[in-house]
Formats: sequence, structure tokens, C-alpha cells
Amino acid sequence: MASSLPSLDQVFRPGGQLHRFLGIYEFRPSQLCMAEAVERALQTGRHLCVEAGPGTGKTLAYLIPVILSGQEAIVSTATKALQSQLVVKDLPLLKKILPASFSYLLAKGRSNYLCLKKWNDLQLSPSLFHASRMRRLRSWVQTTESGDLSEAGGYFRGSPEWPDLDARKETCLGKQCPFYADCFVTLLRQKAGWTDVLVVNHHLFFADLALKQEGAEGVLPEHRVVIFDEAHRVEETATQFFSVTVGLPAFEEWWRDAQMAAGDFGADWRELRLRTEVFLQKAKSFFQSHRIPPSRPGLHRFYPAHPSEHSLPYDREAAFELEREAGDTGRNPLFQGKADRVAELAQRWRKLHQNLSGILAGEDETCIYCCEADSHGLSLQALPLEMAPILSRCLFDQDRTVVLASATLAASEDFSFVRRRLGLREAEEMILPSEFAMEKQAIFYIPDDQALPGEKGFAEGMAERAIELLSITQGRAFLLFTSLVQMRAVHSLLLGRIPYPLLLQGEKPADLLLAEFRRTPHAVLLGVQSFWQGIDVQGDALSCVLVEKLPFSVPTDPLLEARLEQIRREGGNPFLEYQVPEAILQLKQGLGRLIRSRSDHGVLALFDRRILTRPYGRHFRENLPPCRITQDLEEVRRFFLRTENKEPGAGNSG
Repeated sequence: MASSLPSLDQVFRPGGQLHRFLGIYEFRPSQLCMAEAVERALQTGRHLCVEAGPGTGKTLAYLIPVILSGQEAIVSTATKALQSQLVVKDLPLLKKILPASFSYLLAKGRSNYLCLKKWNDLQLSPSLFHASRMRRLRSWVQTTESGDLSEAGGYFRGSPEWPDLDARKETCLGKQCPFYADCFVTLLRQKAGWTDVLVVNHHLFFADLALKQEGAEGVLPEHRVVIFDEAHRVEETATQFFSVTVGLPAFEEWWRDAQMAAGDFGADWRELRLRTEVFLQKAKSFFQSHRIPPSRPGLHRFYPAHPSEHSLPYDREAAFELEREAGDTGRNPLFQGKADRVAELAQRWRKLHQNLSGILAGEDETCIYCCEADSHGLSLQALPLEMAPILSRCLFDQDRTVVLASATLAASEDFSFVRRRLGLREAEEMILPSEFAMEKQAIFYIPDDQALPGEKGFAEGMAERAIELLSITQGRAFLLFTSLVQMRAVHSLLLGRIPYPLLLQGEKPADLLLAEFRRTPHAVLLGVQSFWQGIDVQGDALSCVLVEKLPFSVPTDPLLEARLEQIRREGGNPFLEYQVPEAILQLKQGLGRLIRSRSDHGVLALFDRRILTRPYGRHFRENLPPCRITQDLEEVRRFFLRTENKEPGAGNSG
């Protein structure tokens, strides 16, 4: 670091370093306010929760105080778009602006990197790949410095070849691997250890944290500062990685890898597979017989610890016997010269059966137990009922400063819901309003003459009113839904009735669909969960966001159902304490897609008059953008024409 560094005031104020470097710059008081709060947190070691409205410029507001402090930090995001912004735009910019020396690095999950052990094994069985692909891959391996498979060309997540190349933890021998010293994951771990600002995503952070809780070696260093941008996604992601999942696909993948290693097996190994398949087939039949058909997607709860019609019979002794058989593989002559591969296979087999027997024993009262049947087969899961005790212990109570930042963290100007869900007992809290003039840039339309969600005629009424709104904005809209069924129903009602291109989620991958929306004039996109958050479309391409209904979570989701039951058992009100604040945060995310810059303008609409008529509606109204609410379409038309014909305002850098 340089011996004399500027203060935050000298960086952010008019005439300061940002202004001098960028030229076109507009001072934002809320940005400086947030930066000062981050600086205080770093100095005192306290945690910080900050809700920063659109236009605050929150990325520079946390990056600059971190860099000036000289403390090493992990910055975790929920989306690839923000990761890319950080490492391609923001951090290189600050390298030029700030008189401080710092390093930064983008780290991905270990399955994104080439496994040198697998690559070596592949040389012995090149027929698995087409010759031309092997040549291209070999050329890339000889030149790559990072081992990031996305650089290889032609290899992408989900491709058939990926499992034969990636460095996933399930197939890793760790320090027992002969390639450990040169391993790309080992090199990543070393680089991360001496990096000042390490950029990751929530998936990698919590996968790594969960791995360390098991006593395994992680990839990420123990930095003293952790900043979660898009922090509203933390609980959801952490739950995923502190869960245990096992199913037929994992056993099938194990068997395929075992066959590759040995070519053929003796009778004992054939018996191993037979018993595995017989058990999982019995499990499938069990769930089918209890009205949980594999054709129905989603999670379904079962109760393994309490014998009843919902419990799954399982011979636990059989699991231990199979584990012993797996441990004897080294004596099989077919494995001569492959001791390391045998060790890896036996380790995976033991882990699979350990997870399986743990789920089916059902003895952990802090978890609920579910099955999921989809096109890949059946899987069983143990899901933590609460993340608060886990995150409190292994994240917030450690010797580190955690900053939670998002445009949506508080419900009715209160952080208690998020802090309670995450186990964050003490933190400085700050709410910074949007820097945009929402009352001038947007109008909020709530029809009061429509059928309620769930009533007959709701989809038809929404489609009719949407057609009127889309004619005002000339398309250029997101229609956001809480369910695929309702989305498809409205889509079918709009087909052929509006003169604008209709894009439907599910027709293409979400990123390709978004790219098509951006480049297609007057497009209208219908989407569900993934389009409610993390999407940034600035300018005239998006002038209207229509929301189907108040986004209450479906209470039939087994994890949500269990959490609501727990609140009820403890004497609380699950609707007001959980469902309402969660829906408020989701609604704020969806509505936040519209105004992304000072020159944006447009129409917000909610086709759910319960926000006006039900007692709980006031909680939602308190969290709406500060713009005029109307039930008059003509007022919407006048507002939009007035703002459409106005000269756009100046943009803002940073």
C-alpha cells in the first residue's frame, strides 16, 4: 500500500479522485454514506447490514474502503453478471484511480477446473473422445495457466465429457494424488492465499465453508473480511450446500467410473452393483406406492425416523456390508497398478452409503428428509430446517467482519427477518434510499376490478389488461410470474393478440433469452423466478414490469412447510413472521428490474388488489417504490407519454 492514502471524502466528493479520473461524474451522498459504514465495520470488526437502493453505486462503496484499509477480503456475489462487472470493470478501474497497490482474482468452484489425474487417465483411454477433440484439448492443456475448462472451447457444464475432466471434490484424492503439487485447484488455493480481493460466488463460498466443517481442505483462504453482495440470496444458497443429497444418478456415476478403471469385475463387484440397484429400485417403488410419482417434479417429504406408512424400509446392515466389500477392492487382481484409483472409488462408495444410511436413519432432528423424483431418477435429501445456528457458528461468530449488501434486505425498514434467518445477532444497520427520482420516473398501476389470483377468470383478466398496458409502452416489458402454469396460461392468451415478439422462459436458457430480449425491439418476456432478480436491462429496451401477484411462497414446499410448522409450534404467526416479509423482499426484487438508471422511465403493474384490500396489504404498500399508485389506465397513458417525450437525463458513472 502507498504510504499516504486518500480519505473516502477525498475519493467520492465532487472534485475528488473519482471525479477527476472519470470526468463525467455525479456525487451520490448515499454512496459515500455506505462507504463510511463499511470503513467503520472494517475498523471496529462489527458486522454490517446495508440495503442500498438502485443508483447507490454499492460496488464502489464497499470496494474502495476495503482496498484503502489494506485488509484482505472475499467478495461473494450471486450472479455471474456481477462477478464479471467486478473483475472486468470495477477492480481494473480502481487499479488506475487509487494510489494503492492491491491484487485481485476471480475464483470459481473446483468443478470448473481440469483434473490432471483424470487427464492423465484419459491419455490411457483416448477412445472416449473424438480424435479431433482430443487434439484440441491436448493443445489447450499444454498452454493453459488457470486450467479453467471454460477456456478450452467446446466444453461447457452439462456436456457428456465434463465429468471425465473436472476436479470435483467427490473424485479428488487430495494430498494422496500424485498430481497434487501441480493441480490447478492447488495452484488456485495458493494464489487465493496471497490475493487482496478475492471474487467468488455464493455457491463456491458456501460449498467451501461446508467442506471445511467436515474437516476437509477447502479452496478459499480464511480472509478477515467477507462481503456478500446480493446478500438476499445467502440463506437459499447456504441451505443448498449444507444439505446432504444422494440418489441413483450418483451410484450410476460411481459404477461407470469403476468400470472405466477396471474394465470388468469379478462376481463380488457385480453383486455390489446389483444390491445397489435393487435397493434404489425398491425406494422408487416405495415412493410410487405412497402417491409420490417420479413423474411429478419437486421435493416430497418423508419421515424415516418414525415407522409409519411414510417411512422407508432399509436394511442398514446391508450398507455396512457393502462398505466392507468396497474396502476390499485392493485385493482384486483387476486393480493391479491402480491403487490410487481404487482408493478414490472406495472413498466415494463409503461416502455415498454414509450419506444414504444417515438420511434413512433420520436421526438428525435439525433436518427434514425429502425425496425428489425427476428425469434423472430419484434422490433423497436431508435439508437443514434452520440455517441460523449453522451460519452463526461457522460464519458470524468467527474472527471476521461480514458485510451484507443488497437492494432488498429490509422489510418495512426492519432487518430482523434477515438477521433472524441467518443467525446474525448483532450488526450495524443502514437503509439507503434510491438515488433515482422514482416519483418522476415511474408510475404504479394496480387494477381494482380484476378477479383475485386463484379465482376463475384471473388469467384472462390479466391478459386483457396486459394487452392494454403493452399497447401504451409498445411492448418492451417483463411479465413476472410465481408459477409456470400461470405463465403458460397467460402466454397462450397473448399469442396472436399483440404485435410484439413474445419470449417465454423455458424455450431457451435464461441467459440466451435475456440476450435476445435486449437485442429485439419491443420484445415482451414472460418469466418466473430467475427473472425476478439479478437482471439489469437499462434504457428503452425495458419500459414496463408487470407482476402477476404478491409472491407468497407455495406452502406445499416441504422445507417451507416445516419452517412454518416450527414457528407455529413456538407460538409465532408463520404468515406474518415468515411469509409476508419473504414475499415483500421478493416483490421488491421484481419491481426493481424497471428503473436501473437516471434516464430510465416506465410502468410498474401488480395484478393483485389484495395489496389494497387485505389487512396485510399495508406491509407491502410500505415497501413499494416511492411513485404514484393509480387504478386509472388513462393516467398511466398520460404519464408514459409525458416521460417518453422528455429528454433523457444525464447518466451517472461509477
